[in-house]
Amino acid sequence: MNIPDLTKKALHIKGLYSDFEKKKSYKAWTAEETYAGLVSDVGDLGRLVLAKEGFREVSDLNKNLEHELAEILWATLLLSVEYKIDLSKAFLDEMIRLEKELLK
Repeated sequence: MNIPDLTKKALHIKGLYSDFEKKKSYKAWTAEETYAGLVSDVGDLGRLVLAKEGFREVSDLNKNLEHELAEILWATLLLSVEYKIDLSKAFLDEMIRLEKELLK
């Protein structure tokens, strides 16, 4: 899947969460809460990277690593929509900038 397709899927799941939150009378997540979840997931990813490198033990390490990376991507996609960022373009622009910098 490409980034636009992944973004559509991420928005679909966000919609399902919104329906769930309404049914449970939960407060809907804001961009700030999505960001806070992202930060938490990055912390979890850090612990998993340490485990992958042999500094700690974690059961189902690869499964947990996949899970955290996917959640980080999901939050990133949601924030890109929230702030009207064309993530495909932004990513390519950044790779071009880095390539130029590294080839100097």
